[in-house]
Amino acid sequence: MREILLAMGDAMETPQTLEEQALKSQGGQSRGGALDQITALHARMRLNSGFKLEQAIAEYRALRSSILFLWVRTQPAHEDVVLP
Repeated sequence: MREILLAMGDAMETPQTLEEQALKSQGGQSRGGALDQITALHARMRLNSGFKLEQAIAEYRALRSSILFLWVRTQPAHEDVVLP
């Protein structure tokens, strides 16, 4: 989980062009970055240990929701907002 959190933090801090943001919002983001690799490994480990796919997805959704909730509470300035 630590690696996932660090990769998410890096993704949130990485600037994107308007074109990259639009592409990503439509599901057209590039694959294979650190976050993708780490989350894929984590998902495989969960599934191999007996988790159902729905459980692994729910875990990831809960983690993402918690991160976004805590981030919003920091009240980032508009220019600091980078949408991953």
